[in-house]
Amino acid sequence: PIRRRPHGTLWIRTANPCSIKGASMVISSHPMECRTLVVHESSELNHSGRIIAEGSKLFDDNRCMRRGIGLSLKVLPLGVIFLMAWISIGLARLYLRMPVMAVFVILLYLSGVSVPVYHAWSLYCLENHPQEIKTYLSSDSEFKRYQALMSMHEELSNKDLKRLSGDSSARVRLNAIIFAEERRSPLFMEMLFHCVHDPQLNVRTKACHALGQIRGKTARDLLDEVLRADPSWYVRDYAYRAMGRQRPVSMVVREDKRQSGPGQ
Repeated sequence: PIRRRPHGTLWIRTANPCSIKGASMVISSHPMECRTLVVHESSELNHSGRIIAEGSKLFDDNRCMRRGIGLSLKVLPLGVIFLMAWISIGLARLYLRMPVMAVFVILLYLSGVSVPVYHAWSLYCLENHPQEIKTYLSSDSEFKRYQALMSMHEELSNKDLKRLSGDSSARVRLNAIIFAEERRSPLFMEMLFHCVHDPQLNVRTKACHALGQIRGKTARDLLDEVLRADPSWYVRDYAYRAMGRQRPVSMVVREDKRQSGPGQ
């Protein structure tokens, strides 16, 4: 038996799996001429999702690239420290030769870091004066609205999240959907109806994911609409996966049965 079958998979049992065109993965008890995931024991083929986990390591061509990105993110702090030390030494040498130029470069640097320093100060003020959250939410500053949402989303009401889901900033809309999804309330259905028609692709994908978590007939109807009408295959894929959490579909066939005569 295959056991756990991911939503939307078609498993084909055949004596010659390499002949199946378009197969994403070939599994066999022995190596074959095509790239094959060899599984010696077959009592429960995909127990605990084992086949999908092991197969992704073998057939995922982007795995090395993702590992490289992850490694670079871990090494990045060391690179920043090295760069700051190098700049400090350079400024010290520049000041000994050309003090005026060194002062100009330092002022230029300070003007560049003034924005992140201001943002850090703004966040510090909000965390120490939480009563100012309403002021931040109604601010003309996109960053203040974003700060209030990200740092104090648990304090926001459903009404606040609904309003932020229509914000002019895409990242504010996106995170408002994420936090609304965590509450899994059907009260957000009207909000998500507008979000699945958002001009931003990533906002629509998060709206589909939220519909899969909230569930219900209205959520399924919205996902059906996205599957039929959204112009992006990426969004339709999210809708398909979200639909799978509500009514999963999987199928196992034997090739010899498919090739049998009528009535077999």
